[in-house]
Amino acid sequence: MGDRSDIKISINNIVYPVNSLGPGTRIGIWVQGCSMECKRCMAKHTWNINEGKRYKIYQLTNRIEVYKN
Repeated sequence: MGDRSDIKISINNIVYPVNSLGPGTRIGIWVQGCSMECKRCMAKHTWNINEGKRYKIYQLTNRIEVYKN
């Protein structure tokens, strides 16, 4: 498979705590980049893959670890 440590994901937003959209407290992660462009999309600002912040996977998991209780 090879080394995948350089793979990146585009993230639009990371929010903690999230207490809406369901029961309990959790982290919300919105990814950036969508080519579907649905007519009634409520998140058109997330379509462009070149916007948002690019994280290497380990950087994103490290950021998430901070919120673990």
